[in-house]
Amino acid sequence: MKYIIFNWKSYLNGKESFSLAKSLNKLKFSKKYKIIISPSSYSLFALKNNFKNIELSSQNFDTLGSGGYTSFLPIENLSNFSIKYSLIGHSEVRKYRNENDLIVKSTGQNSSMKLFLIQNIDRKLPLDDIASSKGITMNKLISEMETIVLSGTKLNIDYWIDDVFDDDQLEELNNYFLDSESGSIKEALDDFEGDYEEEEIRLFKIKFLTDIAN
Repeated sequence: MKYIIFNWKSYLNGKESFSLAKSLNKLKFSKKYKIIISPSSYSLFALKNNFKNIELSSQNFDTLGSGGYTSFLPIENLSNFSIKYSLIGHSEVRKYRNENDLIVKSTGQNSSMKLFLIQNIDRKLPLDDIASSKGITMNKLISEMETIVLSGTKLNIDYWIDDVFDDDQLEELNNYFLDSESGSIKEALDDFEGDYEEEEIRLFKIKFLTDIAN
């Protein structure tokens, strides 16, 4: 598969962006090619779902979560609108934020995993199935989820948590972490004296951090 990407920076207003996207959508391309357009953030979400023959890409994204960088789109926003592509490694970003090839490659790999997890958790897929589809262990999956939540992105895993804990356990764990000064998983394991597995406490803490972020 080859990609043809149209990046029109900030040159077009909303009406012009729609007109150009409409023209591109009419073009006949071989199935060997995928057409991707990268309009300004102003037009990005307005164009979503209007054209079936082209994909949308953001012109940037922020892996740090909501509020990380001014004008950079949080990756969960892209996920919510099923936007699968983003441009990285801009010359101006390399110049003014000192991005280099190593950072670009690392960012792309990390963000791909982050987007994959957000999208599949939004779909309420079983966590063990998500881990299996990526060829990783549950321990690794939970570590990735912890990184996402600690970066400021919320992950709603209530659908999984409700199958693991009953109401009394949820209340007990919630009160524990509300009162905990450190939030340490190790301390929680010691304090509960074997009532919960480490994996269970780590998953609950992900829920807890998401809830208090609301």
